[in-house]
Amino acid sequence: MDSSAETKLEARSGFGRLLNFAIRVARFAAASILLGILTGLGATILTLVFYAAQYLAFGSVESAKNTVFSALPWYRYVLSCTIA
Repeated sequence: MDSSAETKLEARSGFGRLLNFAIRVARFAAASILLGILTGLGATILTLVFYAAQYLAFGSVESAKNTVFSALPWYRYVLSCTIA
């Protein structure tokens, strides 16, 4: 094997390492983006579950206009605590 063939082989292996690194970085970026999307969806679902529990316990979602609810049946409080 002459020196030019060895140089080509070294160049290919260097390119292969660079390509392998680029693929690993792309996989990491894709996994990070997917994890961020799944985290956002999970937070949205958790928020909706909390709103459902609050609606069952108090009859509506709390706002600045209606903050105190006391005339609801007892089973709504038990059901909301069970869901939450």
